[in-house]
Amino acid sequence: MTLTPKKITTLLFMSLLLVATTLVSAPSAFASTTVKKEFQLFSQKKGTDLRITYYMAKDSDKVTKQTAENRITYAALKKSAKTDNLDTIKAKLKKVQDSYNGVKGVKETLEFKGNYVLETVSINYKKADPNEVLALQGSQTDGNSQNKKIAYISYKLSAKTLKEQGYKAIKNGQFQTLQNLEE
Repeated sequence: MTLTPKKITTLLFMSLLLVATTLVSAPSAFASTTVKKEFQLFSQKKGTDLRITYYMAKDSDKVTKQTAENRITYAALKKSAKTDNLDTIKAKLKKVQDSYNGVKGVKETLEFKGNYVLETVSINYKKADPNEVLALQGSQTDGNSQNKKIAYISYKLSAKTLKEQGYKAIKNGQFQTLQNLEE
């Protein structure tokens, strides 16, 4: 059989058609293997909107990445710090930020907005030591994990701890949003 330019073009077209058909008919073969689970602790009355997202491989309990996005009104910060001095509160938050940013695999930012602070935290557990992360101010553990060395962050234990603290599991990114926040 002699391959003419027309036959080569036809074969290439058929090959491309086969690849395209495979991609369309089997999207699960190319789907992401990362699972994302979201939680929120929300109180309009208290002026707090705390969001935590865990990322892990499908069918795994081992958290590979964790993010937090927290909006806290200055009124809530003043009440919890038991001071009306916003500069004192900002200085304390900056000190916490500095301790976070000294840890490998952890990034924390603070943005002081009109009447609230926006804190974002990202932890890459492929780089970060989970024991170092748990030692940071503001880290949360279940009572059994304190003072123990751990090999990884467990999604199941983390979710259980968050639910015990009042966090709600969020489906499809349907977070509640604080009203009356000023930029």
